[in-house]
Amino acid sequence: MAKFNVIFNRKKQSDKQGLSLIEISIFHEGKRQYKSTGFRISDNQWDAANQRVTNHPKAAHINAVISQYVSHLQQREVDLIAKMKPYTVADITDENTGHVPMFLEFANKESDERNTCYKSKNLYHTVINNLHDFAKGDFHFDKINLKFVRDFDKYLYSLNIHQNTVAKRHQVLRMFINAAIRDGYLQVHQNPYLSFQVKKIPSVRRALEREQLAALQTLNVPDNMITVKDMFLFSCYTGLRFSDMISLRQTDIVRSGDGVYLNIRELKTKKLKQNIPLHILFDGKAVNIIDKYVNKYRDKIFPTHTDQHINRCLKVIGMLLNLDFPLTFHCSRHTFGTMLAEKTQDPYLIKELMNHSDLKTSMIYIHQSKTRIENSLKKVDWSL
Repeated sequence: MAKFNVIFNRKKQSDKQGLSLIEISIFHEGKRQYKSTGFRISDNQWDAANQRVTNHPKAAHINAVISQYVSHLQQREVDLIAKMKPYTVADITDENTGHVPMFLEFANKESDERNTCYKSKNLYHTVINNLHDFAKGDFHFDKINLKFVRDFDKYLYSLNIHQNTVAKRHQVLRMFINAAIRDGYLQVHQNPYLSFQVKKIPSVRRALEREQLAALQTLNVPDNMITVKDMFLFSCYTGLRFSDMISLRQTDIVRSGDGVYLNIRELKTKKLKQNIPLHILFDGKAVNIIDKYVNKYRDKIFPTHTDQHINRCLKVIGMLLNLDFPLTFHCSRHTFGTMLAEKTQDPYLIKELMNHSDLKTSMIYIHQSKTRIENSLKKVDWSL
């Protein structure tokens, strides 16, 4: 098999800024080729022993991109080996053979092949449509540059959408560009997001307070909204996302002599939530809701609704509750996290039950816990 090495300043040449090129060396059967990474650094920013960038403000990012590129080349060799035919070093480095798609054609294919929830798929296609309208049709990969992304950013803001929505759509475009780099249609140094900073503001995590949740439990709603109310409450008691709610099946609920447990693989994260004791959480209120829907919708627990329909119903329910903010389904998950924080003050338990990948996310609920703030203030000696 081929040998891959990351090398610096092979030609012993520097540009006017004193920066030299980082390349990838591929050696196979006596032949060697070099692939440029597009990154240039100074001599004191290269760790030759470990073949890594160091003492550079973007060292972690550059090392990650180069590592991804090497992995891509290694995977190309694995694919060639699987064909059971002789191959050369040129076959490994020859990225684009045959049909070269247009960018949106490539993005559509990438979207279709990604194993993710329908809500993410909808976002992917929204961004593809935005790009189509912005560019007035499909376009070649060489159109992707810093000016293109800046102009696309201005176009998104012209749609009068929230700043964080703009940031999410940039995230999708960046995902497509990284996939194009992975497949060799772009070089790593051609990624405009190396220079373009996406602006995002901290989002407010809306959650029901205990009194509001208690009021919702006894709230009378129109008959056509009872199921929506139950689904929202079930998420408040379990922390399930909307995509997992509508895919929840009878087989995901395990009943035993010890109690009732939830086992489900999340569509968004692909992580397994296992042995969640529904009979313990919130005094088993989630179990009471499930019992209403046993065998009502065949193998599924809840009927299939679009999130638009759900949120329209929740808007009405929010008005009936006299809330001062629009009620959306994701508010139920934040309610679950907030209630856990108030009841337990345990970020590790929150992380486990909500399947957070980072403890920092779980800590947000601790910091925002109204009960925690009040209890802390009560302990303060306010006498002067």
